[in-house]
Amino acid sequence: MSVATYPWPKDFPNDVPPTDAKDASGKAYRLVRSNPPSDSDFVGHNREPHKKKSKNLKAKDYGTSMFRKLKNIEEAREMFKAQRDKSIAEGVLDSIHGKISKEREDSHFEAWLREKTGIESCFKVVK
Repeated sequence: MSVATYPWPKDFPNDVPPTDAKDASGKAYRLVRSNPPSDSDFVGHNREPHKKKSKNLKAKDYGTSMFRKLKNIEEAREMFKAQRDKSIAEGVLDSIHGKISKEREDSHFEAWLREKTGIESCFKVVK
């Protein structure tokens, strides 16, 4: 199926994903609550229960946090008490999943995910 088959979330503003975002690709790690991962494990920050609602959301607020390196996501999980009960899932991203930001030094990046791609079936809990 073509990328156009998978819509962007209706709540994405016109500038999300940003124009400098690249097609999703490569191995990624994500903190998840479910085992196996479910679609609710791959929502943007703006849809997470702890997120404060604001009218001034930035593009990153619609993204989903991921990491390229296992050691970095392990460190992030330990750093934030609210994340410690989550599992780490590993998967491979594809262009149908959406767009991604440039990685930070700690291998973190934002993924702006399209709907109905079945991304959860591409991830498996590893820790």
